[in-house]
Amino acid sequence: MVGIAVGAIAVSGISAASENAVPGDALYGMKRSTERAQLALASSDISRGQLFLDFARTRLDEAAKLRGDRVGYSAVLDDMDADTRQGVRLLASAAVQQAEPGSLDTLNAFVSSQRRAVSGLLDGSTRVERERTQRSLLLLESIRHRSDTLRAAIACGLPAPTASDALGPDPGTCPGAR
Repeated sequence: MVGIAVGAIAVSGISAASENAVPGDALYGMKRSTERAQLALASSDISRGQLFLDFARTRLDEAAKLRGDRVGYSAVLDDMDADTRQGVRLLASAAVQQAEPGSLDTLNAFVSSQRRAVSGLLDGSTRVERERTQRSLLLLESIRHRSDTLRAAIACGLPAPTASDALGPDPGTCPGAR
């Protein structure tokens, strides 16, 4: 029993120490393993979607620390965008399945705060960093548009879309909408 307690404390201590790790740090693998464990323990798609958005925020913090490292910066933004897409897909699907736009409010809040923070990476960046950062900003704009389209589809009572892409359900257009 004491051995298990000591082991749990040691693992939690390493996990806490890895919290500020960035790619290339010795504890970065532990940080990512902890994130995977959190996803495995999440109780619903909504919880998993929110975790993925939290991880995207974490990747953004890492990107800010890796400015000047062209390869590392780009790789972390790639991971950030992948986490963002995963979170969006889960939350958008939940909103459509439940015909309840509450998850879309979470997406919109994420997009607003993430857009501000990602835009901050443009200041003093190199041309290559700027171009890569712009791709992340375009993704956020696509998410905002998808959220608005899904919200309109839910409001007008369209059936759940059967089409899907990297951002989740792709709704049709409500009758009378432009």
